[in-house]
Amino acid sequence: MVDTVAYSYYEQVPQIWGLTHIQDQNVGGAIMMIEQSLVLVTVFVVLFVRMLASPRRRSAGGSGSRTPRPPERALTHSFRFSPQLPQLRRVCTR
Repeated sequence: MVDTVAYSYYEQVPQIWGLTHIQDQNVGGAIMMIEQSLVLVTVFVVLFVRMLASPRRRSAGGSGSRTPRPPERALTHSFRFSPQLPQLRRVCTR
């Protein structure tokens, strides 16, 4: 809780609902903290549920079930157009 108002402008604004300027500022801060906490927790829950569901989709034949490309083919693709390494290109394209 704060003992002074954040900006001197708030001291000249009329009081609403019978709250002092300090109480109004503290209630506003509490409301913003609750809203931000709810948003943060919701995002974490959604991400956690997606993370838990991810292995099930992969084992059921999703995009994670593809076999990776063999390393030889990856090297062939990497060095195919390299004029500085002709001997490496010969070895990799076999």
